[in-house]
Amino acid sequence: MGAPGDDKPTEEDRPSTKRQTHKPELPVDIPIRPAAGPIAVEDDTTAAPQVLHPCKTCGRSFRAESLAKHSANCIKVFHSKRKAFKVEVLSKEDAASLRLAQRSAPASTPTKSPGRAVPKWRQDRERLRRAMKTTTASGDARSPGAAIDDGRVPCPHCARMFSAMAADRHIPICLKTKHRPSTLVRKHTAY
Repeated sequence: MGAPGDDKPTEEDRPSTKRQTHKPELPVDIPIRPAAGPIAVEDDTTAAPQVLHPCKTCGRSFRAESLAKHSANCIKVFHSKRKAFKVEVLSKEDAASLRLAQRSAPASTPTKSPGRAVPKWRQDRERLRRAMKTTTASGDARSPGAAIDDGRVPCPHCARMFSAMAADRHIPICLKTKHRPSTLVRKHTAY
């Protein structure tokens, strides 16, 4: 820092506010590979350098045993041309009828087993979709929909809705609670 009684840091002690960018130095001695011909590459697993041979079709370099496998597939896969699609083969009428058949073909629907109950989420989904259709078709968002059975049971005492199992538990308890005589409320006296 500065003087013995001085608490302010000097210019040398303060960190620099300028951004320091670190640029890595590029090695100057990068070998440039020749356009064609074998390349010597040192492999970490072996001490002897391996020679890479270029593919005659695509120019990529491979080891001798890999080049044999590659060259068999290179021409077949990478340099074969696809057959041209001939539009003349399909007349306009045929193309239109194909498009119409594809659009009107029903999507494959899974067969429903008659004994299974429809899950609640599916009922809710169908109810929402029907409501959306009716509002968009009629143009009135407040149009009444059809009464939908949602599978819930109303409590005769409090008019709340419950599933069948929950209603079996709730209704006897609600009967006792609703028909219980009201108790007198004690007066609160000031202390």
